[in-house]
Amino acid sequence: IEHTSHIENMHEKKTGALFQAAIEFGGIIAEASSEIMNQLSLFGMHFGKLFQMSDDLLDNDHPLGKEKAEEAVHFLHSKTIEILDALPYNTSLLKDLTSSI
Repeated sequence: IEHTSHIENMHEKKTGALFQAAIEFGGIIAEASSEIMNQLSLFGMHFGKLFQMSDDLLDNDHPLGKEKAEEAVHFLHSKTIEILDALPYNTSLLKDLTSSI
């Protein structure tokens, strides 16, 4: 479990933070409310972690093994779609993008 936390922490601070910052920047430019900014921030973090986990799977390079990585990808995909569903906008393009990973 400690190893899992280390991997999750690494993904959050690496790709998760990168996507989170990019998505938050779009929210700032759009002058989104604080509630929407929170949702965008969550989306960015989850999407970034989903992207990183999927990349590790494609490279057959996930430190926890394929089965655990596939479980994590499924969970992150579901969570990311839930976040998009909570936004009061048409998020179909982002859902398509999320599903393509």
